[in-house]
Amino acid sequence: MMSVGEIASVLANIKYKHGYELICAPVSDAPGTTHWYLQVIATIPFPPPLRGSRIMKGGKHLLSPHMTASELVQCAFKAFLAFEEHECREHFTYKGQLVLGPHNDLDKVAELLALGELKESVRS
Repeated sequence: MMSVGEIASVLANIKYKHGYELICAPVSDAPGTTHWYLQVIATIPFPPPLRGSRIMKGGKHLLSPHMTASELVQCAFKAFLAFEEHECREHFTYKGQLVLGPHNDLDKVAELLALGELKESVRS
């Protein structure tokens, strides 16, 4: 099991884009048990003509208490990938619509499919 100091040492060696960082924080579990998670925090400038920036937080990635340094580095990489994919889905449009948007209501999509109002594409 990696100590908090060992985790911090590994994370100190990870660099990504300017304004992006990883935090490692505890998750409250049963008394006497602590698990940790990684989360991307990014300071992203507003697009012109706006000024300033906003702070965005990615999802939380639970760390295994049995992880190795290599697994921690790979988890950090996946956290950055997930953050970037989320951003991509928020800006990617097809015919003016966010068809792959990360905030789409999947219950509504399922309902439309069940009603036949949305057709699933299948290759023949």
